[in-house]
Amino acid sequence: MQIGVFSNGNRNNKVAKTTYDEDLAEIVLADRLGMKEAWISEHGTFLAHYTPDQLPSADLLICKAAALTAQIKMGPAIRPLPFFHPLQVATEAAVCDHLTGGRYFAGFGVGINVANNTQRGPIPADPRLMFREAVDLILKAWEAPGPFDWNGRSGKAEAGTSFQSR
Repeated sequence: MQIGVFSNGNRNNKVAKTTYDEDLAEIVLADRLGMKEAWISEHGTFLAHYTPDQLPSADLLICKAAALTAQIKMGPAIRPLPFFHPLQVATEAAVCDHLTGGRYFAGFGVGINVANNTQRGPIPADPRLMFREAVDLILKAWEAPGPFDWNGRSGKAEAGTSFQSR
């Protein structure tokens, strides 16, 4: 059996730094104990939860944790794709993979209550459609040998847009 850790990024601390430090200490300990994975929940878009210790960017914490650990693999649980441009997510995940020395797992999802969450602006289309299109675009960006065209319908990557993959 392989054992890992999961952090939901919410410890009810008065300041975010305290929570981040506690999460990092747990990941470092998990690494020393030989645990194989750490999944860091990204919470920064919930209107119902105004605690100051939420983690709106798991990838940043993962990169710092990678510098403090030797073998544990880490990933966001999850990156809510309807809130972000897919090419930004693809770029950040690729950078995290490099900075962690290949110990990065990409974790994508729709998110909770995305359609009713306006904290990061209105969602321009059905969140599930946006998720599916975002995954397709992210994979294409990672795999394309050169420039490519994208014909999206969801509003984050407009139809007929051309991209450079490298």
